[in-house]
Amino acid sequence: MTSTPENTMLSKLRIKFVALICGVTALILAVSFSFIAWANHNQQVKSVYAELTIAVDSTIAKASRDSFGAFNMFAPTAPHIGGHIRDSWTYPIALYYVDWRSQNGELVQESTATIADETLESALTIALTSEKDRGLIEAGNLFYLRDQRADGSYVVAFADKSVAGDSSRLVGFLVPVGLMIMALVFVLAWFFSRWALRPVRQAWDQQQQFIADASHEMKTPLTVILANAAIALKKPQATVAEQSQWIEGIQDEAQNMEQLVLDMLALAQPESAPGNGSALEPVDLTQLAQRASLQFEAVAFERGLLVDDNVEENVIVQGDATQLQRMLGTLVDNAIKYAAPDTTIDITLETAGQNSILSVHNWGEPIDPEDLPHVFDRFYRSDKSRDRSGEDGSHSFGLGLAIAQKIASQHGGTLTVTSSQAEGTTFTATLPL
Repeated sequence: MTSTPENTMLSKLRIKFVALICGVTALILAVSFSFIAWANHNQQVKSVYAELTIAVDSTIAKASRDSFGAFNMFAPTAPHIGGHIRDSWTYPIALYYVDWRSQNGELVQESTATIADETLESALTIALTSEKDRGLIEAGNLFYLRDQRADGSYVVAFADKSVAGDSSRLVGFLVPVGLMIMALVFVLAWFFSRWALRPVRQAWDQQQQFIADASHEMKTPLTVILANAAIALKKPQATVAEQSQWIEGIQDEAQNMEQLVLDMLALAQPESAPGNGSALEPVDLTQLAQRASLQFEAVAFERGLLVDDNVEENVIVQGDATQLQRMLGTLVDNAIKYAAPDTTIDITLETAGQNSILSVHNWGEPIDPEDLPHVFDRFYRSDKSRDRSGEDGSHSFGLGLAIAQKIASQHGGTLTVTSSQAEGTTFTATLPL
């Protein structure tokens, strides 16, 4: 498959879209999983302190003497803590009673675990001298909780750091889950990116088609202008009267190009800017419809047609009178061009609720059902009914109905068409009152 600038641009845009979605998802997952790990660790630490509190409180409640040598429950086989403990030991706690009322103090242990002698002295010193009554001793990998008895002595409880849980286990679970989620997001993003970029592709195609059509339309008058100018230059001694045929041809084609440029500028206006930025004002749509009827009456008569208007009085809309007059003129002119001989062009204006309904109807060859969805497309012409040259020598670039629809849209309304052999062709503009 040949790579085109369009495919390259859309491919890069698609990759950026997928990368953005995956990047945002990865950031959300990282933040979420980090919070989960932090919250889980916090909860486990709270649980450890809760167990230490229960152990200290129950020990103090049992003590009925100044020393608790009588309550020594220490077993010689109790595990050491302050390092790595086996999984089968859950919450082993080392309890120490410290009596500093005597010169040397007294240390009695009542616990389900023991601390190595080289660690115990420093651990107790830190626990008893710390400003906080609970905390973590990093050097000994110990959580501690300190409580002072009524007689001034202390009970200190220690638990191994590892009882708070190893975060690597949780991380080991979250990482595969995160990778699976990222894989799923990538697949979905890649799939939906095609759907999301479909309007971009359509806009690109329409832009390319517009440029191609505009170039084609401008090429013809330019060719005629250059040819007529070349012929005139071959006779430099001829008078203007003798060269009038070529000069008139240049003028006609220049006017056609001017009209094409003006039409394209009208289509290039923002949707929210009716009337080239002019201020909106109340417009009597009744007068505009009657004026259009009179304006095209002579043209219709030359073609053996009648123009009949049936308009409701005092139909007022908010908008730009010049633009609305152009929309009306386009619809009536289009109806006259394609009406069957000896028929009537009907212009109808009425109100319905908060809207005005303007219809222009003619009898003639109906628009082909295949062409009907495209009558408002720029530069669109069917082979049968939208030829470039009119019977009067005028030129149609296929922009009139596109401009008319845009004017209706700029005024907050719609322009639609229906066409059939039995009902004729009707263009209907619905505008808010």
